[in-house]
Amino acid sequence: MTAEDAGRSGLPAVGPSGGLEHITGRGAAIYPFNKNWLGGAMIYYQRLTGLAPDSPIVAQRGTRNQITYGVGVAYALR
Repeated sequence: MTAEDAGRSGLPAVGPSGGLEHITGRGAAIYPFNKNWLGGAMIYYQRLTGLAPDSPIVAQRGTRNQITYGVGVAYALR
């Protein structure tokens, strides 16, 4: 991110670093209701580590714990 980009966002500029930046875990389940219909759910968890949670976008506007989840229904042509 350049200083100009940071100025537009309202956040201070920060440079990238290396190392382990996150730990993840995920799970999913799919259930066949019948020959054509399926239902499913998933969850994805990520915890930012190292210097990543200290970045301005995480420290000022986010959280080091990131969770994504969803459910869905699908129809399979067979």
